[in-house]
Amino acid sequence: SGSGAPLRAHHRDAVEREEEEEASAHCYGAKNIAPPSPPKHQALAARCATMAAAIAVALLATFLTPLIVYWLTTRTKKPLPANLPPGSLGLPVIGQSLGLLRAMRSNTGERWLRDRVDRYGPVSKLSLFGAPTVFVTGAAANKLVFGSDALAPKQPRCLPLILGRRNILELAGDDYRRVRGAMMQFLKPDSLRRYVGAIDAEVSRHLDAEWAGRRNVAVLPLMKLLTFDIIATLLFGLERGAVRARLAAAFSAMLEGMWSVPLDLPFTAFRRSLRASARARRVLEATLAEKKARLERGESSPADDLVSCLASLRAEAATASGC
Repeated sequence: SGSGAPLRAHHRDAVEREEEEEASAHCYGAKNIAPPSPPKHQALAARCATMAAAIAVALLATFLTPLIVYWLTTRTKKPLPANLPPGSLGLPVIGQSLGLLRAMRSNTGERWLRDRVDRYGPVSKLSLFGAPTVFVTGAAANKLVFGSDALAPKQPRCLPLILGRRNILELAGDDYRRVRGAMMQFLKPDSLRRYVGAIDAEVSRHLDAEWAGRRNVAVLPLMKLLTFDIIATLLFGLERGAVRARLAAAFSAMLEGMWSVPLDLPFTAFRRSLRASARARRVLEATLAEKKARLERGESSPADDLVSCLASLRAEAATASGC
């Protein structure tokens, strides 16, 4: 009939669609591949973008909050006195620290200082490592700094935090005189003659191990290593071994942040130096306890090394105070 042709065409189209769907399903089943589904990478990308934005906002807040607090607290402060030296304190905490560090790393520190003298004169103010600082140069300045009893030694803020607040650079009064007396006793001529042999042995071993047979050497790192080996032998009395290696690694990490901006934040040189300082203290505390025990048993002498000398003086002071 007249309507038979359209019905047959419609039936044929339906059959072809079913065959195509069966062939597609068979193809995905043979390759063990699931039929395509709506893409999920867009949702994953959106979540990653949201996390990145949150991290960026947190970091921005971490660095901007101190600046905002500083700005708010200094708005009501009185202006600086007019008799201060010329110069600028720069940004809070940072000051001129980054410029000085760049000059030191590029071996242009003297040029950086000369440029400052040419710009501000022999006396100027600046901010280094989070502390307001006065820069002075010349013979008169040296006489004032090193010859006046009114001035006490003060190191950048990061040094006492890394080395400890009772390091030899920060000592004054009775503590300084006690340590100075121990140093003078340790450096007597008779003792120095005994130490020459130990120093010579360290230098010979160092040259044989690090210099002999090499056409090129990195002098500065090797000089640091030799200096540490001599210090470990004379001051701490440490033999070569695991303890000395741990102390050397800790000291090397401490030096990285010794002249850094004192920001105790993750992934900074200052944070790494603080952790290395804690490791070095644990090694030295164990060494001091061992030295004291050997002195009490009569197995060592105060002249063996500086740590033993200081331990003996401390024991004598404790005994005298107990009497």
